[in-house]
Amino acid sequence: MVVKPSPIGQFPTCARYRRGSVETVLSYGVMMLAVVSVPVTAIWARRARRRRELAEWRVAIRATPQGTVVELVRPGEHSQRIGRLDPADEEFSTKLEDARSAALERAVALNVARRGLMS
Repeated sequence: MVVKPSPIGQFPTCARYRRGSVETVLSYGVMMLAVVSVPVTAIWARRARRRRELAEWRVAIRATPQGTVVELVRPGEHSQRIGRLDPADEEFSTKLEDARSAALERAVALNVARRGLMS
């Protein structure tokens, strides 16, 4: 098959040529996507690791079937349970406040110690 230039421009109008150019553009697009995704993934992983390293301990109070649990949580770490309280106890609110303040003190101590190690 002889491909003749179109009267308007110098590009062939053959359907096979157009299909080949689309395949070429797609293959280059996939290759560029693969090349760009490697550094983007590396940057994302570095930022996620840094975010995990900078995350601080915080107090969490949650209800479980066994009772109310006061614990310290930090992304990427196992939680540290401060205490489990029975909501039916007469002194529940007092014990909850005591456990919360103890958890806050421990969280502050852990965060300050970790900042000291990072400096």
